Amino acid sequence: MRWCLDRWRGRAALLAIICATAGVAGAQPAAAGPVNSTATPPAKIKEIEDAGDMLLKGKGDEAYKLLQEAVKKKPDLPPARLMLARLMLRVNELQQQAHATLELAAAENPDHPQIYLSFGQLALAQGRVSDTILNCEKALALSAADRWTKEQKDEVRARAREGLAAAYENRRDWAAARTQLSALLESEPKNGNLRSRLAQALFFLDKPDDAFQELSQAVKDDPTSLNPPTVSMAKFWTMKGDSKMAREWLDKAIKAEGENPRVHLAYADWLLQQNEVDQSKIHVEAALKKKPDDVELKKLQGLIARIQKDLALAEKIFLGISNAAPGDFFASNQLALVLADQNDEGQQSRALQIAEGNAKRYERSAEAVATFGYVLYRNRRVDDALKVLDAMIKGTGGQMSPDTAYYIALCLKDKDKADDAKKILKGASEAKGLFVYKKEAKDLLDKLEKATAPPPKGPMSK
Repeated sequence: MRWCLDRWRGRAALLAIICATAGVAGAQPAAAGPVNSTATPPAKIKEIEDAGDMLLKGKGDEAYKLLQEAVKKKPDLPPARLMLARLMLRVNELQQQAHATLELAAAENPDHPQIYLSFGQLALAQGRVSDTILNCEKALALSAADRWTKEQKDEVRARAREGLAAAYENRRDWAAARTQLSALLESEPKNGNLRSRLAQALFFLDKPDDAFQELSQAVKDDPTSLNPPTVSMAKFWTMKGDSKMAREWLDKAIKAEGENPRVHLAYADWLLQQNEVDQSKIHVEAALKKKPDDVELKKLQGLIARIQKDLALAEKIFLGISNAAPGDFFASNQLALVLADQNDEGQQSRALQIAEGNAKRYERSAEAVATFGYVLYRNRRVDDALKVLDAMIKGTGGQMSPDTAYYIALCLKDKDKADDAKKILKGASEAKGLFVYKKEAKDLLDKLEKATAPPPKGPMSK
């Protein structure tokens, strides 16, 4: 989850964040799942609102002074330095300064649990699981001090446990995750999201019956936002690598709730990951009859059209979604690929604009960067494409999707490196998951194999 506030979002958005930092335990870790706080929303505080204005104007010292005044008037606020750091963390230009400010806050208030919650938030967002656990445990320990009210203790404990649960889930330490999620559910027994996560932990502790029971209860508590329990069980079996059991549970879901578009959506998505495109299309079309304007269904419809080379339909779908929601990365990324695959220089040029913009905006997204590399290739900029794709692979530790492997093989083929291209294509052909260019990759591999095969020995050969 992105949690840096773009400066263009302006005063109103930043002030909303300031109000959140003024609560009993400060801002919730953004990378963790939701916790429904019972704390009363704080009233607006003029000094904090003014501090937000100062920060947006680049006047950090003035913002800090205003936050200090706010703490003097309302001592139960978080430390002024901590509030300032949290605000800075949400402004792209102030990231480095925010980290230094948070360290200073820790030096000034080494026994304040909220500071360690913020450290845990940062660590979790950056994938530093061990640091997340250490900081959340520190926050839990400090929250036991008598100086905190019961409300403050409860809030810190809830958020620290949420951070711990997310970290243990990331580490796949399901027993520890179960402990934290069970503790959270004691205070929020109707939280369907938490119960679904507990079900996942139970499943991977080899308790599938208990997991299904928890999923069923979660859906009763939250019927609108959660998938049917049968669909969630299919997801768990997929994560475990058992496609046979996953398909069985999805078949159960269809039999039980065949009129539910969400079930067809889940089955269609799963089938795509198995590269069963025609079967996926059947479920998408069935769901669209029930919910013709559903954006997620339209995305799958567009992706299937792209795979089946109906580029006109795919372009229409993704262009419509992008126009309605310019910030939708999936739609704009797919639109770039659709345009790039058309044999029209104008369309390919449009694709390059979109892909380059996404690569800059989502510079940490391997998918965005890989698309940029492929679009560069389609615009006949092979050297630039190889440079971009090579940098992306290094940034991911050598991991790549089958489609990214195909992009690289295309470039290597054009650089007369057929042997390298063949190695990459052979690896891609063995990979699991959706492979949009599977047929094209096979055709290219066959072509390269044929071109580099040794000539047959004639009857006079020795």
